Amino acid sequence: MKIIDKNTWIHAHSFDFFDSFACPLADFGFDFNSKHLYDWCQKKKTSFFLAFLYGILDSINKVPAFRQRLLDNSQIVEYDQIAVMTPVPLNDDECGLVLLEYAPTLSEFLKQSLPIINAVKAKDFSKCRIDTNRQDIIIASCLPWFSFTSMTHAKKSYSSNTYPALSWGKMDEHGHINLVIQFDHRFIDGIHVGKFYQNMVEYLNK
Repeated sequence: MKIIDKNTWIHAHSFDFFDSFACPLADFGFDFNSKHLYDWCQKKKTSFFLAFLYGILDSINKVPAFRQRLLDNSQIVEYDQIAVMTPVPLNDDECGLVLLEYAPTLSEFLKQSLPIINAVKAKDFSKCRIDTNRQDIIIASCLPWFSFTSMTHAKKSYSSNTYPALSWGKMDEHGHINLVIQFDHRFIDGIHVGKFYQNMVEYLNK
């Protein structure tokens, strides 16, 4: 993690502009063609949910603006890497929230994440490892029961918890998935979202 000196930060003028807003949050929606990844997961007998989630996490980590946060002491920092907090559906219409750390490759991410997912599905919540005080995270959730083009994510407040939130829905018969991302405009502009989008497209097309 590095501390950002606002006096020399090139993005400071944009941060101050959106910091004056009552709500500095913004949202974008995307349509991703995920058929290639889905077919690959079917062939490899690999979790499509975790493979898609890793694409999000890896794409986020490659854009520094998505790793920048405003801490409670008003200090601005940039984390070296970002983890993901995601809900895992259970059999009783409930869910268990898990924290999954970033890994440099999909295979490493699957290796460390699958045991956590499987444990929570078996109602072993000791594997959840949730830390609500962490800021070096994103929130990402899958809603596989329906498709959608927009949504509003819940926030404790507009000034704290500056991490992005993402949600994606049901894949259609052509392999398309809609994804919505909410982010803090004090750190992230359209160009940064565009880089995330391009990273995700490249990942899905590998």
